[in-house]
Amino acid sequence: MGLIIGTLALLVAFLVLATAFMGIGLLVRRIFSVPLLDVDDCFLAFWTGFGVVNLILILWNFVGSIGVEAMAFVMVLGVAGIAWTRAGLVRMFEGPRKSFVSLPSLLMLVGGLWVANQALGDFRSYDGSLYHVQAVKWAESYPVVPGLANLHGPLAFNNSSFLYDAMLNSGFWGGRGFHLANGVLVFVIVLQAITGGVKFVRSGYVDRKQLYHFLFLGPAVYLAHHGDIASYSTDIPLTVVALIATAQMYELLDGLSLNVNAREEGFRLSSLAILLATAVCIKMSVGVLGAAAMATTVLLWLKRRAPKGRQLLPLIWVSVIVLVFAVPWMARGVIMSGYPFFPMSVAGFSVDWRAPVEHADAELAYIAFTEREFTWRIIGRNWIRLVVFRDIYSLLVPAGLVFGGLLLFCSKEIRRRFRWQDTCWIYVPVLLAIGVWFFSAPSTRYITPLFWTLAAVSLCEFLRVLLPRLAKPTLRIAFLFLVFVGVSPIVVDPALGARWDRESVPKAILQHNLILPNSDNWMGVMPEGGPEITHFTTLSGLVLNVPKRPTRPELQARPGNAPLPCTPNPASNLRLRHAGRLDKGFRVEGDWQMQDFPYYWHTGFLRDWRMIRAGKNLGRSSGS
Repeated sequence: MGLIIGTLALLVAFLVLATAFMGIGLLVRRIFSVPLLDVDDCFLAFWTGFGVVNLILILWNFVGSIGVEAMAFVMVLGVAGIAWTRAGLVRMFEGPRKSFVSLPSLLMLVGGLWVANQALGDFRSYDGSLYHVQAVKWAESYPVVPGLANLHGPLAFNNSSFLYDAMLNSGFWGGRGFHLANGVLVFVIVLQAITGGVKFVRSGYVDRKQLYHFLFLGPAVYLAHHGDIASYSTDIPLTVVALIATAQMYELLDGLSLNVNAREEGFRLSSLAILLATAVCIKMSVGVLGAAAMATTVLLWLKRRAPKGRQLLPLIWVSVIVLVFAVPWMARGVIMSGYPFFPMSVAGFSVDWRAPVEHADAELAYIAFTEREFTWRIIGRNWIRLVVFRDIYSLLVPAGLVFGGLLLFCSKEIRRRFRWQDTCWIYVPVLLAIGVWFFSAPSTRYITPLFWTLAAVSLCEFLRVLLPRLAKPTLRIAFLFLVFVGVSPIVVDPALGARWDRESVPKAILQHNLILPNSDNWMGVMPEGGPEITHFTTLSGLVLNVPKRPTRPELQARPGNAPLPCTPNPASNLRLRHAGRLDKGFRVEGDWQMQDFPYYWHTGFLRDWRMIRAGKNLGRSSGS
């Protein structure tokens, strides 16, 4: 019974949130006086609305904590958007009535129920226990707090998604927000992928845009299975927003050769700016992609349109959107750490709460160290093992799709028919971002949207060349089926596992895709209190909660849901900026003195990093 209640409760919550965010996006659409045309416009409105919600919460957190009030404001705004555009929504469904029970409807229902079920899982995120839950607690408790980096560095990484998480973790969903936060995003992208697949099969021509949307299904399924969907993971919102942004870029560039409505194109440019800016606010690791993609699109638009006078209005909108997102986001970073791009120590401000430069540099170095699978080398054996065997759906599978397409160019006929299109310029920002990723923090978690974008663009462009060969709907269905089975962990993972273990393949697939809730509750709740804690008193008398080290060395003491202020890195020279006021923030007296940095199970990192900075040879490849 708990399985049914929990799954349906999440499905209803997803629908309500999706409608509210779509309503906010429709408000943005009305500003440009662009009419609604089809369901694709509604999907774009949802993602645009999600971006606007992130901006609203960033601004809200300057003056207040994030909770029920913010949630109510967002819902009212969404309802207003739906009400204001109701005429356009009604027109979308005018015409001959069709049976409600159809194959597309059933596919979307099954996809929605599957995502809702996956989001029923317990909170098991490693990084969630390390700092995500603590970041959400700070957002729920206070306006943005100065100097949070001095308490625990990752709390000041300025991920806007934590504000969104805090909003959903309120009211009835208090303690259960981690089921909603990423679940609704995966829910919508799965529905968009299914819709794209149906339209691709049914269209009278081979619609590359809908194929692009269908290819969302691969990374969406991967994120639901392996991406901690029931968590506050920043990787899921980053991946889905970046994928939607590149799809929007593809569609916009594909239309530059056509005569389109100027307002529609202005709206699409503005939507792309909102999506890319939102991705950067969620996680700075996508900054290179965001800046390069926006610059590439604008330059191509200027070249193709040669706008003059009032036609330059879209560029003004794009500039305003970038500033409206960037300025408060960077200001929030300065408040939390003293730096606009922490943990990068560039452009630091002379404020009393600024984190020591060595601390910022060490945080940045530790990110690179961990994302190389705990080695100082550019690439190590553990990283190769991760890419080839453990996390194949982030890099290896989409790279395989790209390689498979490249094999087509062995044919002289294919090479002769291929023409460089405006859409191919997407390769430039994506490849640039991949290069920066490889030499900075080559985590497979960060690369998912980049390689799946390469795969989607490549398949769509190869399809442009092979257009006549996929004219029949049956061939398109076979094409989609092969792509889905080849990239889907829904079937491949459990089937291979069952074969090796000699189990029933159908049974293994069912067990792999069905999440059963805890027998004591219809949905898991975040454990109260967190781990066992001990107290650390600084020289100023500030008492900090520090996770107590477990007696078993294989376990790790992470803050989890511990009371504020909690840190695994206490510093004796840490103090409150105003006595007795956590909301006024933290500062340090003198040099950086954090203990057990980055964590007591990696204490050898700091020693090795300082030796490398001093130009000394470690004589080994990894820290202890």
